[in-house]
Amino acid sequence: MEIKISDIFAIFSILFLLVALSGCVGKEKPTQGPPETTSKPTETYSAPTWKVGQWVQYNVKDREGKESTMKYSIVGSEVIEGKTYFWYEMKVETAQGKSILKYLFSPDLSEIKRVVVKSGDQPAVEMPASFFGQYKKSAQTAPSQSTVETGKVGTEVINVPAGTFTCIHYRTTTDSTTFDSWISGKVPIIAMVKSAGSDGFTMGLIEYGTTGAQTEITETPQQMPIPTQ
Repeated sequence: MEIKISDIFAIFSILFLLVALSGCVGKEKPTQGPPETTSKPTETYSAPTWKVGQWVQYNVKDREGKESTMKYSIVGSEVIEGKTYFWYEMKVETAQGKSILKYLFSPDLSEIKRVVVKSGDQPAVEMPASFFGQYKKSAQTAPSQSTVETGKVGTEVINVPAGTFTCIHYRTTTDSTTFDSWISGKVPIIAMVKSAGSDGFTMGLIEYGTTGAQTEITETPQQMPIPTQ
C-alpha cells in the first residue's frame, strides 16, 4: 500500500476536521432539528489534553463501502524553543496493507515540524520541512471553495464497540455533504466516539486507552526529496 502526496493532504484535512470538532465546544451555534434519541442525558466537556501514551482505534467505512481500521496514538513529545510538540502517529490498515504516518506538531495543528511515512514493508521516509511550509502557504492563499458550518444538535447516548458514551452531537455542513459527529470527553486525543457522513462515510470507536502507546516506526527514516512538478 503506497502513500501518495495527495493521500497525505487528504489525511491532513480529515485530521484537522476531527481536532477542530473536538475543540469546538462553546463556539457552536444551534442546529435545527431534534436529536436522534429521545433521552435527555447531560454531558460536560472540554477539549482533550494530549499526553504521551494515549491511543484510540476506529472502524472506518468510506463512501464506496470499503472498510479499514485507524489507530491514532501520542507516542512521544519534544520541546523546541520552549514549546512542546507531540509525536502523533496514525496507522491505517486496509485489505491492501498497512501504512503509518507520524507527525510532530502542536496540539492545535498550527505548526508541523516533522512527518515520517511508512507504507507496508517499504523503508520509512521523512518529508522535508520546507514541503509543509509550502503546503501551509498554499492553504492560506487558496480561495475558499465551500461554506462550512458546525452546529450543536444535542446530547445523546451512543453505543459503539468500545462501550456506551454520553456524547455531544455536532453536525457539520458543507456545500456538498453533511457530517454528524458524537464527541465525549472520556475519549482521548480527538474525543470522537462516532461520525457519519451523508456520503456514506462512517467511523466508530473500537477501543481506547490513556497509556501504553508506542511508535511502530522504529527504523531511522530516509530523507525524501520534494517532488517536482
